[in-house]
This record gives sequence, C-alpha cells and structure tokens, in this order.
Amino acid sequence: MGTALLHRTWPKAGEQWTDSGESHDDRGLKNRSAEEVRRVPIPPQLVAVLQDHVETFGTA
Repeated sequence: MGTALLHRTWPKAGEQWTDSGESHDDRGLKNRSAEEVRRVPIPPQLVAVLQDHVETFGTA
C-alpha cells in the first residue's frame, strides 16, 4: 500500500462557473488550511505504475 500526498485540487467546472474564466480552478483542499496536506491511500498496483512513470520520465 502506498500514500498520495495531496495539497491542491484542480476541479473542472466550466468557464462560466470559475473565478478565472478558465474551465478549471486551481484551489486548496476543501475545509483545510492552505498549508495542510491530505494523505490518501493508494493500492500497490498504482504505486508500481507511478514508480515506473517516475523512472521513465522523472519528476520535473
């Protein structure tokens, strides 16, 4: 089992519903301070896929 650390969201709402006029808004996590991180468990299969991706493409 692995863990994803989430600190931002990027919901798609449509241009008419966002503050920026873009189809996505870059936001913090709901009901959390701007610095707070949410730990989300991820299954071993996804951990393996992510490790392969990082080995192939890096993290830049």
